[in-house]
Amino acid sequence: MKFIYKLNLSLAALFLATCLFNVTETIAQIQAGGGLAYGTNVEKLGLQVNGYYTIPANEQIRAGIEYTYFFPENYEGGGSSRYSEFNVNGNYLFLEEDEITAYGLAGLNYTTVSWSGNQFFGASGSRTGLNLGAGAEYQAGFGVLYGELKFVVSTFDQLVLSLGTRIPFDI
Repeated sequence: MKFIYKLNLSLAALFLATCLFNVTETIAQIQAGGGLAYGTNVEKLGLQVNGYYTIPANEQIRAGIEYTYFFPENYEGGGSSRYSEFNVNGNYLFLEEDEITAYGLAGLNYTTVSWSGNQFFGASGSRTGLNLGAGAEYQAGFGVLYGELKFVVSTFDQLVLSLGTRIPFDI
């Protein structure tokens, strides 16, 4: 029984991969880049790297991953706190005119937090949440300039504003 279940799961994954990555008629596009982010809960700037894949079957849909590392906060008398986010997002492009693209954003968020006080005190935690937001891109000669505003819905709620650039690669 387990063998049949694993076989069906493998066939479904193969079918999905064939549908998503069949690029015989269209060219798939990957965008990779990064920028700066500001989180309202951590009240810090951060560095962000991301990559997005345009689905060839429907060029209005993109899937992407993103990592943001917020600059640590050092406390008077020792100790610090560190925050980072890992996101898996989907974009729906609802406006594409001239050099401007606007999109909605939804996805999953994984936030990690760590605090250190002294050699005897430290704590860490993580939270999983949902991302909801919107973004816009401006087509520049070298790539795209982007701005995003997303709200992370979890027990560690925060609004994140991101600005940066992405370079497109055709595959």
